Amino acid sequence: MAMPVRRWLLRLVDLLPMPSVRAQRTIAAAVIGTQGGIAVTGAVVRVTASGLGCPTWPQCFPGSFTR
Repeated sequence: MAMPVRRWLLRLVDLLPMPSVRAQRTIAAAVIGTQGGIAVTGAVVRVTASGLGCPTWPQCFPGSFTR
């Protein structure tokens, strides 16, 4: 069952136009920039301990729904 789906997807991909080298470079730069931004913001959260909003999860606060 998986093989016909794979063939169908490959045929569909073959119908797509090949992006130019300039478009490929632009996409690659955007991906690298986005991944770098994610890494930097993750590091900021880690260094500032901003991600520790609930250190005793799942019982974050008194009276929470979990016991």
